Amino acid sequence: INEIFEIRAALEALACELAAERITEEEQERLERLLVAIGRAIEEHDMDRIVRTDIEFHELLYQAARNERLLTIIGNLREQLTRFRTISMSYPGRLKATLDEHRSIVDAIGSGDARHARRVAVRHMENSEKTLLNAIEEQEKKTGTSLVNRRSQQFKDNAGESLTQ
Repeated sequence: INEIFEIRAALEALACELAAERITEEEQERLERLLVAIGRAIEEHDMDRIVRTDIEFHELLYQAARNERLLTIIGNLREQLTRFRTISMSYPGRLKATLDEHRSIVDAIGSGDARHARRVAVRHMENSEKTLLNAIEEQEKKTGTSLVNRRSQQFKDNAGESLTQ
């Protein structure tokens, strides 16, 4: 999982950076509408719709980057994480955090600030990874079974300091 997220964070950051430079007005408006839709799905506790809308949100970001090879590579990585999406999204507090992080991404892209879009995308991926690993660990403790092969996970906090989990 760590390796997938390392790669995905780099590619997601690139996608958001390119989107900030290449997004159309229509795509920006669609991102805004998707944020509203995700918020509504969260309020209604509709996990299936949350997941579908989250996928649509990220796919639109990749489309706005205007780089077909990037789209293909990210798609492959996302497929490898699909089975864990609901686990991560079900973790307490993650839905609101995801919505806030998506808002930051949309705002950065909308302002055309490619560097900021890159930074908030990386932060979103780091937070997603941390949440997923915490959720998996809790589920493994409850069930007594291992969901993934373990290896040392290394994260950086907001100040850039390494934290090992």
